[in-house]
Amino acid sequence: MDVKTYLQALSALYANVNQTFALNNGLSNSALDEAEKQLGFKLAPPLRELWGYANGGSEWSTVFARKDYFCRYDGLYLSKPKPIF
Repeated sequence: MDVKTYLQALSALYANVNQTFALNNGLSNSALDEAEKQLGFKLAPPLRELWGYANGGSEWSTVFARKDYFCRYDGLYLSKPKPIF
């Protein structure tokens, strides 16, 4: 399954449980090129494509959470305004 189809399916899954599937804006090719330069290696094509569609997403959703189980998902960010470490 390609990235665009996957994200569309995930959006439909969220909609089915009345949740919002919110993604941040994707990164430009130049931003991804710069990231690869800083990392010192090429990103896997599916990961690069994913970050081209969205640089992370909404902070938390109950779609994949289990009751009484700590499960935090911030989306997959290549960069954030503030470091998370």
